[in-house]
Amino acid sequence: MYCPLIYKSLAVNTTGWIGHCCTQSKDVQISDWTAISNLNEWYKSESWLSSVRKDLENDIQHPACASCWKYENSNLGYSKRQRWSNNKVNISQDTNIDIEFVDLRLSNKCNLQCKMCYGGASDQIAKLANELHEQGIYNDLYNTAAVSTIADTRHLLNLVLEIPNLKILRFAGGEPFIMPEVEEFLFKLVERGKTNLDIEFITNCTSAKIKVLNLLEKFKHVELMCSIDGTASALEYQRYPARWNTIEKNFIAMYNTSCKVSLTPCLTHLNLLNMAEFISWSNQFPEARVSYNEVDYPTFLNFRFVPLEERKELINNFKNVNLKYSNINWTVFKDKLIYEYLEPTQQECNMLKHYSEDIWDYRCNVKYIQQYPYMKYMIEQADAKFTKN
Repeated sequence: MYCPLIYKSLAVNTTGWIGHCCTQSKDVQISDWTAISNLNEWYKSESWLSSVRKDLENDIQHPACASCWKYENSNLGYSKRQRWSNNKVNISQDTNIDIEFVDLRLSNKCNLQCKMCYGGASDQIAKLANELHEQGIYNDLYNTAAVSTIADTRHLLNLVLEIPNLKILRFAGGEPFIMPEVEEFLFKLVERGKTNLDIEFITNCTSAKIKVLNLLEKFKHVELMCSIDGTASALEYQRYPARWNTIEKNFIAMYNTSCKVSLTPCLTHLNLLNMAEFISWSNQFPEARVSYNEVDYPTFLNFRFVPLEERKELINNFKNVNLKYSNINWTVFKDKLIYEYLEPTQQECNMLKHYSEDIWDYRCNVKYIQQYPYMKYMIEQADAKFTKN
């Protein structure tokens, strides 16, 4: 059960919940970062973080790490734990407790309303939820609309600045390229000469400021992990109101820097049928490694709900797709997952009807059922009136 992340990594999300990594279910929230004077010492002694370490050291699959157990127990491909345990990453492979990797999501400031996201990670979704509520339209997103961003960001960043053996610093959000505090912190790192770091950005590629890209090139190694879910309308619907031409232009600008660039689409029933075209497009950029994240929440976005009859063209096209620049999980997808179908539950049908009609169709010019007519069966199976239960 060895995982280097439980000894070397700290992840902080937009509301101050902390864990060892971004995929971990978190059980501790920090409401006052000013109460911590030494982040490394606090990390060593924090009780919940220690409980996860203890379980894994005793070969117990701690429930907080369910995302990895899902991959490992079902042979879906390599889990994050396995990938980080392969001795190819830039953190120490030992059991000394010492922060070397920090994953920061400082704010929910964003410019998109991605279909698989929520108010805690996008202020645009929070605004939409509040607007719908004011219009008297009940919406499930309202439950997360009031979530605020983490307090004491400046103090937290100062704590990170003083970590003695920091090797990797990741920024996500929200959208980190539009957060002024992230840009200011990068300048501060350069001013202090702390450029011998691996810097990582998870970005939706809606912004590519030249001055920020030039700043990033001053660091030892930079990876821009681009959350591009598809091409053309598949991208534009899933990551509304993104525009494909803008995303492609910004991606090319990032690709042409000295930074390493990777592509990580979020796989849902909204973009499944576009994946052959997406891989073919990505092959234009041989230096960009391609992986994917399977969206398992909200569950009604599961790609397995797409009828097998509708996948015939995708399956046929995938036979000729070159996966040379894609990671091994795409081979698992091509050989196995692409054929998997799952019958949706009544609740999943109800939720899809609610989201598509009450939330997504509220602003989008393209209506859900026009874009995805083959998903009509789920809408028809839904209860006539959405209820919270």
